[in-house]
Amino acid sequence: MTVVTTRPNATVASSGMTATGAASRHAALNDDSDSSYVTSAVTEYFTLGFAEPTIPAGGLVKAVALRQRCKKGGTGAGTPPVITFYVLPDNTDSTFMASTISWTTITTVTVGELQFDTTPTNLVVTGIHTYASAAALIYEVYVDTTYVAKPVTAPSAPTGTVTATNVPTVEWANTLDSDGGAQTRYQVRVFTAAQYGAGGFDAATSDATWDSGDVDPSTGGHQLSAQVTTPLADGTYRAYVRVGQTVNGTTHWSDYAYTGFVIDVDLPAVPDAPTLTVQTGGIKVHVEGNSGGAATTTHLEVQRSEDGATWEPLRLTTDTDGLITGTSADIYDYEAPNGTLMTYRVRALHEVSTGNNVASDWAATSTATWTDTAWWLKCPEHPSLNMVVTPDSIPSYQRPSRHGVFQALGSSDTLIVADKRGAPRGTMRLQIDTAQEREDLDALLDANATLLLQGPPGHHWPDRYLRIGDQDRARWIDKAWVEPVVDTLPWWEVARPDGVVVAWPA
Repeated sequence: MTVVTTRPNATVASSGMTATGAASRHAALNDDSDSSYVTSAVTEYFTLGFAEPTIPAGGLVKAVALRQRCKKGGTGAGTPPVITFYVLPDNTDSTFMASTISWTTITTVTVGELQFDTTPTNLVVTGIHTYASAAALIYEVYVDTTYVAKPVTAPSAPTGTVTATNVPTVEWANTLDSDGGAQTRYQVRVFTAAQYGAGGFDAATSDATWDSGDVDPSTGGHQLSAQVTTPLADGTYRAYVRVGQTVNGTTHWSDYAYTGFVIDVDLPAVPDAPTLTVQTGGIKVHVEGNSGGAATTTHLEVQRSEDGATWEPLRLTTDTDGLITGTSADIYDYEAPNGTLMTYRVRALHEVSTGNNVASDWAATSTATWTDTAWWLKCPEHPSLNMVVTPDSIPSYQRPSRHGVFQALGSSDTLIVADKRGAPRGTMRLQIDTAQEREDLDALLDANATLLLQGPPGHHWPDRYLRIGDQDRARWIDKAWVEPVVDTLPWWEVARPDGVVVAWPA
């Protein structure tokens, strides 16, 4: 934390507030002497001009505090004086703070603190003796500007010649002003020698070979490393990094800094494009590696996309984020939305050391769509429990408001303190016609896992991952011989689960 203190250097306007021991009011209030002061009475005021604080290049102002050295006049009798101060950068946007002076010994106190988005230029402070039966004696006035120095980052890896991976991890360390808090954002951009050596190169705007984008707090902006996700061809590179702190809701960015490195790795052969087979309730994905590369294929990495642009690992029977050991496999996507064109891709990996792989280019993509007119209730982690269901009723759902309602004492106004609205929740009723369907649904609910409810296209139901509450089962008609039942199930929408597939269906 760095604080710059400025003092009054001009009396812009005044009425009363007599200066003693100095030639002017501002002179009395900036000489660090208790022999000079300003005396004020009710309705008297002054407006003081202040020197502009010197903030280093790149520094970001966090707060401005007003201090005064003062006391109550007399021996203590009378109502304590109140001085109301207005702090006005550029003589606009007045913000006031009141100081009740009840002490009779000269004391330095902080009147209040304000947040500023920029350096307060042309700052003036107006003080008005609002009310009192006693005088106020003001000896000094200070404006303390707290600023956060510009962050500095120093990338440390990769360096030299990298032979063990072509998706390296970029690492860095920071020098941060503690008053700005921890790192909350980062961005990494990787350039080839041709890119960073081109005329007019700018690390912030020039085309990059790989760009992490602005990684915010919700997606890991505090991390001090980022792995490149696109395999880099053999060649010379620089990884440029910038980091940001959040100060008064504003991102305070560092300059870009870089580390240089060379990629020189032997790669496995690019695999064949995935072979897709549409099945009931999902898509079968067959992947096959190829021989003939400079390195052998030890793993295959498989990803899927709903829009052809945004990719995610396919859920597998391992916890390796889409990694399959070996060169051939049949895997299944039972979470693909009904009636949606899905895109799949695969690339080959060669494990150089445990957990450290080099990757081929992605093979050509393949697309497929599964379509069904039925509703499905699925268990992503136990797809053998997936079943067709018949909704008897899916009425309205609710999104609970998370807020508190307060009635301030002495006020007729209602105060609301609110947070982000909750996720949907509701109740559904499923028609179960046979004993086998009852057993299947019971097994699905007994898995005690997050379920996926998928409606067919045109039924106006987005895919939802749900947790199911208490099960209520009633005969469809209240007669002892009636087999069909209706299950009433409360549900809460939740995030997609992270677990792996326990086993593929036979």
